[in-house]
Amino acid sequence: MQASLINLKTILPTVQAAIADHLYDQEKETLHVLECQQVMQRPFSAVGFLRARTSNGIRKLVMKTTVHHPVNRAITERENQAVVEYNILKLLYPKFETVAGCSVPRPLLVLPEIETYVMEFVEGKLLMDEFKFTRLLSAQTRFRVLKKHINHCGQWLKYFQEFTEIHTADFRALNGVIERAEHRLKLIEESGDPRCPKNLRNKVIKFLNEQF
Repeated sequence: MQASLINLKTILPTVQAAIADHLYDQEKETLHVLECQQVMQRPFSAVGFLRARTSNGIRKLVMKTTVHHPVNRAITERENQAVVEYNILKLLYPKFETVAGCSVPRPLLVLPEIETYVMEFVEGKLLMDEFKFTRLLSAQTRFRVLKKHINHCGQWLKYFQEFTEIHTADFRALNGVIERAEHRLKLIEESGDPRCPKNLRNKVIKFLNEQF
């Protein structure tokens, strides 16, 4: 699948059938209607936000499908990333279930054949959207909320590192970092924004390679 060509609505019937079977088998719940309300196309995945009307009421779900982006191809071709992420969530959900402010979506099912998995929706906001409140004239109350979110991120990571193994690696572990940085810088460069120096990408990549 190419990054710009994934149409989640074409695989929605397959996902709907799997969700219906899962809800009935695992929770004795009947699925009546499933709607895809929003789709987010991202470089490495396509995400659909679903609204399910069931015999028990309304449920919000999320489906995530892997995108085989050239930058990430070595990873996506080595393992089915939908299965990898689904298994990670299965491990993390019970560990974070009781940690205040640090929830993890509950995974429901995985469909390896279409590289898609489904999880429950967790209310929240994109953290990057909140960084606008770091500006000098922004509201202090919103800045304090952002600080609380950042603190939760730190708590999440600290707790995560307490039960995960440490793996050693050599300098080649940074290859992906440089590749992704160059990809992002290329997008910035191609935007034509006058605030971006024309030689920004070359200067940053030269610096990163020197550090590497």
